[in-house]
Amino acid sequence: MFFKQVDAVNNGLLTDLVSHYKFQGNGDDAHGTNDLVANGVAPSYVPSIIDNGANMVTGSSDFFEGGFTEIQDVISVSYWYKPTTITNDQALLRIWDIEASSGGHVPFYSQFDVDFGGVPNCILFNINGSLGENVSITSDANSISAGNWYHIFVTAEVGGDLRMYLNGVEVSASPISLASLTDFQIPLNPINLYVGKLQDGLPRYPNGIIDEVSIWNGNKIADALTVYNSGGGIAYEDYTI
Repeated sequence: MFFKQVDAVNNGLLTDLVSHYKFQGNGDDAHGTNDLVANGVAPSYVPSIIDNGANMVTGSSDFFEGGFTEIQDVISVSYWYKPTTITNDQALLRIWDIEASSGGHVPFYSQFDVDFGGVPNCILFNINGSLGENVSITSDANSISAGNWYHIFVTAEVGGDLRMYLNGVEVSASPISLASLTDFQIPLNPINLYVGKLQDGLPRYPNGIIDEVSIWNGNKIADALTVYNSGGGIAYEDYTI
């Protein structure tokens, strides 16, 4: 797989960057301090978009988990995903408010859906606010198939929009009411980050390779094409915190 080495500083990719997970044999945060720990059956690490990625297998209960306490009122998320199968809903990324009412809820998550509201084989992003707001966007019907790499880039902003780019093309957008990201306003509650699991009792373990998960506290939608790099991805330069 071809990828491009870029000057991350000059391209602005380090601006507002909170965490970057390369999955080079572990779930360490290559930029910040929000390391993830592999739970259940440790995933294998296989050749991916850039070096290696985490190979998650349905039914093996392998996922990553860690504390995450830096999300603000605007968030951008980027990751690569290559599904092995598309026969089941597959949770890819989740930010969980563990002290919300009713024992916690999922204010922000992404998953592959075999059918979401009549939209088959799509990527879903969903936001649940503390006051009951729910905003969902999906990629187009049948936009995801097994054995192919996909780059997903999403920005969510209070008072703005929830926007999704799939392989460098904007595919969905929906307005967000002011309260929809209340649970991201730190230091309201501690937050956990999961990669490869939705929640206890409804894990929706993925079956595929996840790689290059990046999270910013800022609207980085203008960088979606840079990160996609015509399907080759980019290799952030080495950096220290």
